Amino acid sequence: MARTHGRIKVSIWDSGSDFRELSRDAQWAYILLISQPGMTMCGTLPYTPKRWARFARGLSMERVEEAIRELEQGWYVVVDRESDELLVRTMVKHDQAWRLPNLVIRARRQFSEIESQVIRDYLADRHKWLVNGAMDASAIERYEEEKALEQASERPLPMGMRMDM
Repeated sequence: MARTHGRIKVSIWDSGSDFRELSRDAQWAYILLISQPGMTMCGTLPYTPKRWARFARGLSMERVEEAIRELEQGWYVVVDRESDELLVRTMVKHDQAWRLPNLVIRARRQFSEIESQVIRDYLADRHKWLVNGAMDASAIERYEEEKALEQASERPLPMGMRMDM
């Protein structure tokens, strides 16, 4: 089943965000990649800059490739041009496939279909649950803790409320 949406955190526009340091073309390319219906639960998709260049008037394949190179330099994506595969690095973290058993099964199957050894190694190192069949419960706990801290830093506490409560 193709995806129907992609998650884009509104914090990309916060003051001091690395995303705001990207060029307009790189920002466009990132949003294009995140919103591709063919992206896997692992965050991979075929690397097709020629096709992507047709998605906006006046765009060239060279311009798309330049934007992708900027995303690579900023560590937003990993591209394997030998296998023509691209990984959006934070896709697994933000889409949270590991939280739902059916999505975990699909993500593991899709992981096994990745041709790029570079991308497979990257994902296996950071998301061991994709490889070993056992879900690391501490990964979920760490995520929940990070999310709580992130949310707490995004909004001020009401008067009289302490952080350690």
